[in-house]
Amino acid sequence: MKISPMRQEHIAEVIELMSLGEPYIRPRTASDYWLYAKLFSSTCPLAFVNDQLAGAVFAFRSQDDPTDVYIQDVMVHPDHRRHGIASALLTGVGDQARGWGCQRLYLTSEPEKGLLHQLVTVLVRRPDWPVES
Repeated sequence: MKISPMRQEHIAEVIELMSLGEPYIRPRTASDYWLYAKLFSSTCPLAFVNDQLAGAVFAFRSQDDPTDVYIQDVMVHPDHRRHGIASALLTGVGDQARGWGCQRLYLTSEPEKGLLHQLVTVLVRRPDWPVES
């Protein structure tokens, strides 16, 4: 697995991947992903397996409170689930946030996505990171 920041040349692949997450995740527009690649790439990592897009996380540092990071979307291709891709992507976002001195990660999810909530809780649970349900 190779993890790299979101880049403009991956927009079409990202839209295709995100469409596999419906109804819980819906693809954003190409212009949204262009902005993510241009302005937020350090917290929008992509995972590739054999040069194919296997997963993505889109997270953003708050402009109002730079100690907060919001995780908007977490998506792993169905053929690559349960192989540690989401863990690797979220760990990378958490590491970047810690490097910036951030104190909180936010994630909203549907009640049916309890596994995602458990994964994020395990990955970010540290004495200095509050986890609220």
